[in-house]
Amino acid sequence: MKYADKLKIPYVIVIGEDEINTNIGKIKDMQTGKELEVKLDAMEILEKIDILS
Repeated sequence: MKYADKLKIPYVIVIGEDEINTNIGKIKDMQTGKELEVKLDAMEILEKIDILS
């Protein structure tokens, strides 16, 4: 997270072992800190990022 913040990356997706097992990750808006759960599917991830924007 610190590295993404340093590079001014606007969104990160948190994917760990639990997220892989459930197929649900979290998208974090690095500017506001807001997080949304998202199915690990490219189209859904893009839709959620659009919501955060």
